[in-house]
Amino acid sequence: MNKRLKSIIAAVASVIVLIAMLVILVNLPSNHISEQYALNAELTINNNSSLDIKSINIKNSNDTYTVNVDNDICSIDDLKNLPTSTEYFSALLSDCSNIIASQVIDEDCSDISIFGLTNPRATVNINYNDESSIKLNVGADAPQSAGVYVNVDDSSKIYLFSSDSVDTFLYSKNDFIDKTITSQPKTEILQKATLEGSSRPEPIVFELENNDSSYNTYKLISPALKATDANQVSAIIEQTQYLIAEDVIAINPTNEQLDEYGLLQPYSKITTQYSNNSITLITSAPQNDKVYIMNTNVPIIYKISSKDKTFITAQYYDLVSKTILSPTLSTVKNLTVTFDNSYYNFDIALDNSQNLTVKCNDNNIDADIFKVYYQNIIGMKNQGFTTEPLVDTNHILTCTFKYVDNDKADDIISFYKSEDENISLISLNGICDSFEYKTYTDKIMIDSYNVSISQKIEPINN
Repeated sequence: MNKRLKSIIAAVASVIVLIAMLVILVNLPSNHISEQYALNAELTINNNSSLDIKSINIKNSNDTYTVNVDNDICSIDDLKNLPTSTEYFSALLSDCSNIIASQVIDEDCSDISIFGLTNPRATVNINYNDESSIKLNVGADAPQSAGVYVNVDDSSKIYLFSSDSVDTFLYSKNDFIDKTITSQPKTEILQKATLEGSSRPEPIVFELENNDSSYNTYKLISPALKATDANQVSAIIEQTQYLIAEDVIAINPTNEQLDEYGLLQPYSKITTQYSNNSITLITSAPQNDKVYIMNTNVPIIYKISSKDKTFITAQYYDLVSKTILSPTLSTVKNLTVTFDNSYYNFDIALDNSQNLTVKCNDNNIDADIFKVYYQNIIGMKNQGFTTEPLVDTNHILTCTFKYVDNDKADDIISFYKSEDENISLISLNGICDSFEYKTYTDKIMIDSYNVSISQKIEPINN
């Protein structure tokens, strides 16, 4: 809060005081009201600037501490080496410089307790470079939000100050902690993320697969090699790049405090790795939409809202793509589809003009019909996750993709019978943990013959 803004607010407060004056007169005992209680102008208590301040001693119901000041640069010994808020320190310096009262309430009050000044809410000693000082006691709020009662140097003279000219005197030292938990530039590209914690049976790891100028793709590498759900991964990246806390709970926490706030054995732990740095966030279990959180690079426990923070609760099945496999047609040179005693071998070729030629078991087939068929296969979805073991290891349908890039390994999708006759269990490269509805696998088998004879088929709207 700068001086100009402070003066504007003080002027507005004076107008409010004019309106509230009769109310205040009614609420105060007549023998405590000075004859000079008039609609007078603002009163300058002290006109020292912030550059004149050497230190500020604050004692309030929340804390007792000293703010050291050197050419407008503030520090608190207990917060040494911790990130602090220049905005909050600037507001304090503003409240401590060019001190102005709105009104005199009582020139010589015989009972300051009625103004809440026997046990003030805050006592502030402002020490200047010339060795002089001033003491402000902050008392009760005036009626109708007209301001706050203050006396200076323990005198019996009672002033009315605007509320926002003394609000920083009620801060605890932790209020001067910067509440920024993470602030990773969005231009930095996440390389790898590892999600752990007691909420997850095993680590979940995804890493950068393709760094495109307009879009980055990621793949899961643990607990299984899978494509990721792009929306879920993007949300986690955005959430962890820039986090602001609601409150500071503890600084330099002990193991006892870490245990108290559920961080000694965290519910969730995520480590995000960038080219030049890494960030590890640990959190407690959510309660009432709140969690305690720490950036392990900074010894501060914060509190944040857990709503819409999927990085706290995300599980493996949340991050896996619902698409089983989706290689672009131009990257595939061969697709084989087998089921029962049927075998369909599709050789795929693109010429320099990107014209598609497809053969099935060495016979040319209609390329456009094959495109629909191919899209139906890669369009099949992971409809859900299952831990159901394979009872019948004989597949009902297998699709094998061979790639133009000979260094790229084949991808194999197999479908198996389930105890539920309405679904087929899906195995991708030997890992079986999801299912598709059987109607879709049945259609692929029926369509395989029709495509082989260039008979038109219908697309699947999955």
